[in-house]
This record gives sequence, structure tokens and C-alpha cells, in this order.
Amino acid sequence: MIERLKRLISSRFVTTIKKQDAEFKNTFDRVLEFIANDFEHDFKLKENYSPVRLQFDDQLAISLYEDDNKVIGFSTVLYREIFCNGARILNRFLKSPNYRFVNNSKMKSFVTPETQEMIKQQIEVVRDAELDFAFMSREGKMPKNNMIHFTKSMPWMNWYIPEGRFHVCAGQEPCWQQICVAPVSEDFDIEMEHMSEEFFRETFK
Repeated sequence: MIERLKRLISSRFVTTIKKQDAEFKNTFDRVLEFIANDFEHDFKLKENYSPVRLQFDDQLAISLYEDDNKVIGFSTVLYREIFCNGARILNRFLKSPNYRFVNNSKMKSFVTPETQEMIKQQIEVVRDAELDFAFMSREGKMPKNNMIHFTKSMPWMNWYIPEGRFHVCAGQEPCWQQICVAPVSEDFDIEMEHMSEEFFRETFK
């Protein structure tokens, strides 16, 4: 039986398909169709969503937002050697501009129930892969890691917000981003290449 994580959130489904599942290739094709149909206009970093840049061969899983069997958003679980003992969740996170994801909270940084469910499913994928932690990352323009504000609406996880920047991009020009970590092992250690915020700003200002 194909292992699928699928739970109803309001009127929508959040589904996570692992790389070893028979549906994985079909899910990749559905995501490409979603991008072509919903994002024919230009948008920021559009080149990151081309078939080549999506790099689905490097993904541990793909998660979908679905409404009446229609894809309305997705993200992936990415593993690279530079992540060492961790994996990046909410990778290439994209939601259709044609659907409203309601935020019923007064918190500006509230994470919607749909996205919280996606994060929970992806953390389980990382756990099943016997890695030590899942992480989200962003470039961040401020010295302080502002992802801590997002974690406040997700108290179901003991989030860890490390100081400084981490090497999260492969290629000749490495990029350094702030990360937010969900530990999945008791004695986890972040082995990714790291630099302090001060050194980052002195080097890349």
C-alpha cells in the first residue's frame, strides 16, 4: 500500500508524497502543470521554479495543497550533502494567488492551519529518513532571526533558533541564510557550515 499522509484541513487537503512512492513522478508533473497554469505572469524568483531548478531528484518528498483535487500550492523536503544530518522543509514554498489562505489570527506572522499541517507532515518525513533535524531557512535582511515570530504560532514543536548564518545553497556561489530548526532526535547537532552574523555582515555588506 502506498504510504500517504493526507488530512482534511477545512475544505482542503494537505498531502505529502515521499520519493519512494509510486505517485511521486505524477506529483512532480502535477506541480509543473500548476506552475504553468497559475503563474504565467512573471513573479519574483520565477527561475527557481523551472523543472531544472526544482531538482525533484534531490527531494525526499513533495507536499501539496489540494482543493477538489486541484493543486493550489506546494513545497518540498530537500536533502543535500551540505545539510549533513538535516533536511530543509518548506523548500520552494509556493501558493496560488488565486486562492485565499485565511489567517484568523491577529498575529501578523501567524502560520495558517494548512501550512502547519504541511510542516508537521514534512517533519515526519525527515524523522523517517533517520536524520536529526528539519529546518526552514530564509535570507533575512535583519541581524535578528525573525523566523522566531512564526514559531510562536506553532507551540507543538520545541523550535530551536540558532545564531548566525548557515550555508544552504549548492553551487559556486554559496548563500548564507538564517535557519529555524525542528529537532527530531534527542541529541541533534547542526553540522552545516556556519558563520556568525557579525562576520556575515562584514563579509557581504
